[in-house]
Amino acid sequence: MMRAAVIPRYGPPAVLEIRDVPRPDVRPGRVLIRVRAAGVNPLDWRIRSGSLRLLLPLKLPLIPGYDVSGEVAEVGEGVTQFQPGDEVFAFLDAIRGGAYAEFVGASPSVVARKPANLSHEEAAAVPLAASTALYALRDIAKIHSQSEVLINGAAGGVGSFAVQLAKALGACVTGVCGPENIDFVGQLGADRALDYHKTDFTRQPEQYDLVFDAVSKSSYGKCRGVMKTHGHYVSTVPTPMEYFHQGVTWLLGGRRSHTFLVRPRGADLRHLATLIESGRLRPIVQRAYPLDEVAQAHEASQAGHVRGKLVLRIGD
Repeated sequence: MMRAAVIPRYGPPAVLEIRDVPRPDVRPGRVLIRVRAAGVNPLDWRIRSGSLRLLLPLKLPLIPGYDVSGEVAEVGEGVTQFQPGDEVFAFLDAIRGGAYAEFVGASPSVVARKPANLSHEEAAAVPLAASTALYALRDIAKIHSQSEVLINGAAGGVGSFAVQLAKALGACVTGVCGPENIDFVGQLGADRALDYHKTDFTRQPEQYDLVFDAVSKSSYGKCRGVMKTHGHYVSTVPTPMEYFHQGVTWLLGGRRSHTFLVRPRGADLRHLATLIESGRLRPIVQRAYPLDEVAQAHEASQAGHVRGKLVLRIGD
């Protein structure tokens, strides 16, 4: 048996329960990870609240969470790239999840060796948020050294990674954040930071190759005027309206809208680990909660204004 946080039904953070549940068996072609820390993402509480039940029709009860850091406990038949005792981090797939537990099974394809210069708590902050930022910048917008990028929500989980990754790709970065985070976003590498209380970036004369709405507080319609002719708008929260904009803009060409849920890829984790170990990327952990305080972690994430990431401490 093992301890895990469970969503028994849709509802507020208080529905989360700590239960003793069966420890997963290691299966052929998979690894069993002893979890030391798990990341808390907005996706987790959107699933818990039921707001994504049409997009992700998951069976309840379920163990939430997609980011883990820990050690390999066992390897299944046919697994050769990892051995028991290896320190790893992983981005679990959207169907199984299961990060908020003492053990979790995963495909080796979504697991990578933990960056040596990170603690487990820091490593657990990386997979989903950093992979989302990387996919938006590198694969969708194809950012390069001449690109002008605006990141809305630059101090948050996805946004703080996006600022650093955009600079690593050579872009000129404008970060939008609250007044308390202006200096912080500058320290992350942004060339300019805008206080959204004072400045509405959608009404400014500057235009961008990418408007990355890392907190999904704006929309393609509002941002279209600050996008260059062949610019991109990216939202991290799929909605019917953003899917509509995505379809229409792909048909018309020119400025394009994108919304997506990033898929786990071990190659991306390995690339991110290389950037972290070289000092070009760092996760920011605002607070680590013990597993027993998972409801408080969800409350804090759902309230917003988190600087970087929240994580759960799991295991010894």
